Amino acid sequence: MRLKTLIGGMVLLVAARAGAQQTQFDLTPHMNDAITQYCCQSSLYPTTGSLTNLGVTFSMASVATAGAPLDAWRGEYAPGRTLDLWVGMTNITKIYTIMDTRFGYAGDPNDPSTAQASLTFNYFGGTRVTQYLFGCFNTRDHNPYGYSASCWSFNGAAPAGSNTQEFASFGSTDPVVFDMQTWDLSAYSNMMLTSITFTDNGPGVNTAFLRAVTVDQVTATPEPASLVLMASGLLAIGGIARRKRISA
Repeated sequence: MRLKTLIGGMVLLVAARAGAQQTQFDLTPHMNDAITQYCCQSSLYPTTGSLTNLGVTFSMASVATAGAPLDAWRGEYAPGRTLDLWVGMTNITKIYTIMDTRFGYAGDPNDPSTAQASLTFNYFGGTRVTQYLFGCFNTRDHNPYGYSASCWSFNGAAPAGSNTQEFASFGSTDPVVFDMQTWDLSAYSNMMLTSITFTDNGPGVNTAFLRAVTVDQVTATPEPASLVLMASGLLAIGGIARRKRISA
């Protein structure tokens, strides 16, 4: 009985600490626009492989065409300006997106009706959580010297309270940027996230584009101290078993 109790206690200790793993989504089935063709030095945007910065890795895959590759989902070209992205995962704590706009316009973070776009996180059982992107708050023109240049400075910080950081910039003479939004969903991590609905609200060509999505998912990982304890415990168990064989 004592052997079983010891083994059970070690198993609980080994699984005591939660870690996180990142999963990059393949958006190529949904890509309908070539943002590399629009302005500035946007042709420098990566269209293959992956890109890591600020502790987050995104897939940069795109769809090859005879011209510029399709490298983003853009609301203007989508039926109903909406994209439903299947997720089907539990234990999600954060979702990271790269979303900017072709031109953009300023919104009021206190008024959802002025949002450039929205994301609705759909959970199994019917729970829905909607978050918004507001121009000049957590999204801007991908050309930092363009339409929304007054939002925040190139290579500068977004406004206080924003969930956005400049993830990467490309070019020097006429640069363009990727802005990354971090959506904290830790309060719902015990529920299955079935899908994310992206809805673009921009008028005309002032639309948002979605370049990449990555999720943080909690996973069980052993504590280093627990591993030492487990090794010591296994040695002790081996000694106990050995003494029992000798005494028998």
